[in-house]
Amino acid sequence: MTLRIQWILLAWLAVWFPGCDSSGDWTYCDRAFWIRRDDHGDVYVYAHTLDNGLLIPPQFYPPPEEVLTHARFFELLGKVTQYNFEKTLDQHTSIRHEVAEPFVYPEFLEFLRIKKFECGSPWTQTEESQVTRMVLSHFYAEVEGMKGLTNWVNPLTSFCTWKGIHCDSQWKFQELKLTHLSLKGTLPTELGLIPSLPVLNLSGNQLHGTIPAALLSNIQHLDLSGNQFTSIAWEKSQINTHGSKEPVIEYLDVSVNHLSGSLPTRWNSQLANLRILDVSRNAFNGSITSLANGDLPSLEMLFLGANLFTGTLPTFTGSSLRLLDVGLNLLTGTIPAPLPTSLEAVILADNDLEGEKTLDLFLPLSRLEVLQLQNNHLRGSIPASAPWSELGTLSFRNNEFTGPIPPRFLQTVQHTMQSLDVAFNRLTGILAPDVGLLKRMRTIDAAVNRLRGTLPNEMLGLEPNLRLNFSDNNLIGTVPHLFCGYGTANMLYREFGCDAVLCRAGTFNPHGHATLHSACRPCPDGNPIIGRTNCENVKFVHGDLNGDGILSAREVLRMVYIDLMGRFWGKNFQQWADMSIHECNLMGITCNDDGQITKIDLSAATICSDGDGRPGPVHYCNGLPGEIGTLSHLEEFSAKSSPFLRGTLPPELGNLEKLQILDLAGPNAISGLIPPELGNLTMLHSLDLSNTRLRGRMPTELFTITSLKRLQLNNNKLTGTIPSSLGDLSILQTVLLSRNRLNGTIPSEISGATNLENFEAYANSLSGSIPTEIGMCTKLKRIDLFSNKLEGTISSELGNAPWLQIIHLKKNQLTGTIPSSLGNLEYLSWLDASDNILIGTIHPSFAEIRVLRDLRLGGNRIYDPIPPELCRSAILNGGAAKRFGCDAILCPLGTYAHDGLATNDIGCKPCPEGKTTMYLGSNRCIQLSEKDILSIFFEVMNGNEWPDEAKKNWGDHSVNLCEWGGITCDENGEVKSLSFPTLGAVHAS
Repeated sequence: MTLRIQWILLAWLAVWFPGCDSSGDWTYCDRAFWIRRDDHGDVYVYAHTLDNGLLIPPQFYPPPEEVLTHARFFELLGKVTQYNFEKTLDQHTSIRHEVAEPFVYPEFLEFLRIKKFECGSPWTQTEESQVTRMVLSHFYAEVEGMKGLTNWVNPLTSFCTWKGIHCDSQWKFQELKLTHLSLKGTLPTELGLIPSLPVLNLSGNQLHGTIPAALLSNIQHLDLSGNQFTSIAWEKSQINTHGSKEPVIEYLDVSVNHLSGSLPTRWNSQLANLRILDVSRNAFNGSITSLANGDLPSLEMLFLGANLFTGTLPTFTGSSLRLLDVGLNLLTGTIPAPLPTSLEAVILADNDLEGEKTLDLFLPLSRLEVLQLQNNHLRGSIPASAPWSELGTLSFRNNEFTGPIPPRFLQTVQHTMQSLDVAFNRLTGILAPDVGLLKRMRTIDAAVNRLRGTLPNEMLGLEPNLRLNFSDNNLIGTVPHLFCGYGTANMLYREFGCDAVLCRAGTFNPHGHATLHSACRPCPDGNPIIGRTNCENVKFVHGDLNGDGILSAREVLRMVYIDLMGRFWGKNFQQWADMSIHECNLMGITCNDDGQITKIDLSAATICSDGDGRPGPVHYCNGLPGEIGTLSHLEEFSAKSSPFLRGTLPPELGNLEKLQILDLAGPNAISGLIPPELGNLTMLHSLDLSNTRLRGRMPTELFTITSLKRLQLNNNKLTGTIPSSLGDLSILQTVLLSRNRLNGTIPSEISGATNLENFEAYANSLSGSIPTEIGMCTKLKRIDLFSNKLEGTISSELGNAPWLQIIHLKKNQLTGTIPSSLGNLEYLSWLDASDNILIGTIHPSFAEIRVLRDLRLGGNRIYDPIPPELCRSAILNGGAAKRFGCDAILCPLGTYAHDGLATNDIGCKPCPEGKTTMYLGSNRCIQLSEKDILSIFFEVMNGNEWPDEAKKNWGDHSVNLCEWGGITCDENGEVKSLSFPTLGAVHAS
């Protein structure tokens, strides 16, 4: 690897030399460079302690009598650097025209390490700028995606003007920020050599590999979040460009990567000033106890969430932590005491913690603002005397807390509390009127507890948009109208009013309140409880909007509208939200004379969009609802070309017994398996699931649908084999299986698909031979098996398909000759069998096909003659024959081209001296050996038909030529004579 650097940089290195002493003919400069002649007389310049140097060509040798001065030394060094730059430039042709700065070898970078990190000399600002520029140029060369930053490494501009770089008023480097640019590659260690780099932010890219230790010792603020790093070098770096051992880094964010392994048992002393550490959303495992051993005394914020940490929570004695986040891990045991009184935010959610009187442990934390304990096994009650006057968020959802919500607690947090989530516990008592003091409250969720009484009238003083959830308690009465959304544009409140908060007495919903999908259904048992989630002996119907327990077609369409984010489909579809409009009057809906839906066409809707041409939030796009399977008269459903559509295919689609067309072609993000229930669609004649993210095997049930005419499953991630039952579909016309991960063979039973016109299975891993039975598909017009692993010969039976227009067999391992029967296909317009192992000539019958426009046979073992009529064709291969003659069919011997033929853009190129080609239509040149030449002769002479003794060892390049059948050599191993079955002996001259 070489580094790009301005060779003029070397001129200012002279300031580092305390002096030079003469030593013979050459001068040695202490702790810097020396010049030395090697055993062969070549002269090199070396950096201190290095084994490799830069070659000094003879034309730059100083006279032996000359004593080198500093000026003369660096004049020489500049010339040497430029020479080495020119010598290696050809190795970097990809960036030759983009960067005007020369290259030098890594030894110069190593010298910088030695001089500045071993001797500890202070930097000057000029030196800082030069080294910074050198390292940034190296970064530019090493990281993929930087080439789009056109002003980078421009030798005529200051790096302070380069995109993503910020300098202060004195033009001193302050920040490198290149976020969300799809940068790829590994992170060069040399970034740690920048003398002063306060901020490095490369978040939101695709960088991978190891995070170098050098960055942890030299950068104050390091943000590498949202990349693909797999490891981090926590050990102490040997690089410290500041010439001191004082720790530098204060902020480190490596969240949202692919980091794994355990944390260090002892922490690098260069991290002693670290205030903020974020390793969340990775795959770290093991214990976190080392974080409390005192190695990181300055730590204030610690983010460890969403990893795989195990063990217990350590005691952070003497810590100055303000934030502790260990949520979504695998921690066990109890919460230790005492906790640091400096804590302002504690997130212990989603672990396996347990313990009694949990909240009492946090009473000493008077500065507490956020406390999240949800989804553990914690017990206790809410302490009335809690001093949390700054608490804004409290969540202990899904634990085992008991007791009431004390009025005094509500009084303490009245000015700060915004979110209270205590759902799924065993809280009891009456909700105190003091809840009306929480003027800043945005969310209260106390669902699934044992609270009783009514919602106090004092709540009328709260924020009208407050999100309330008191479902599945023992509350009675009504919901204050303030929270029922009257006058709001929100669809849920507009349609259901107070039921959107809590189902009124005498009704229920599994959620305890109405949703956009379903209303509260009547429950006739006379129970006065509000917010009920069940009703004995009454079945709840998902999607039921009027509470009658029956799912109508209009309600199903409403579910489709909600689950596919219909709000953003476009103005022509907005009536879908209005339940007063009959389904047959909606955009995209077709009904029969009886008012039953027969067709749904959503191809014009911007499904699952945010309204601005971008994908909507994942949790709002739920995919097709299974209830669509209740539309028993549906004959056609289309949501094709909806790029943001996601979810899985509901098995209930198999209930649509009258469905004839199902078109969900992408590109889209539909994933999962193809439901075998689709095999129940006995009237289906067109199934298009192409360009999605479906995976798994093709269900054999699909190949029992005898009505099927079109099957399009191309561009997915399907695996497995092509079922032999394909041959049972006698009226099938089109099968598109390309660009999947299919393997196995093409079943011979394909002959039963006698109406097959188009069979495409290219870009898979199919093996075996092309079955001869495919010739029985006499209506075949196109067969495309490009880029597979097919072997054997091209079936001559393809000539029995008189309507065949396109044959695409490129990039397989086919052998044998090109069947002459294909020349009888009068409608054949495209034949591509290039890049196989075909042998022989092009049959003259191909010249009789008047519609033949593309003939691609390069990369095989074809030899003369080429039918002359092809070489005069005005339409074949873009009409290139008018300019290049037979070269437009196949490049002649001794020439080559990328596709093995001349095009209108470029002709066949002659091989370099000493190389040639073995066959017509070659795409590369080679050096031919005697074995190569004789192998060609063997093929041309149909050697496979020779007697066994005559063809012994022929073509086996691992066997000595003298042991090939019929070859006689002299005592020196030179070929003396050749004897062939039909020619007798031929003596070698």
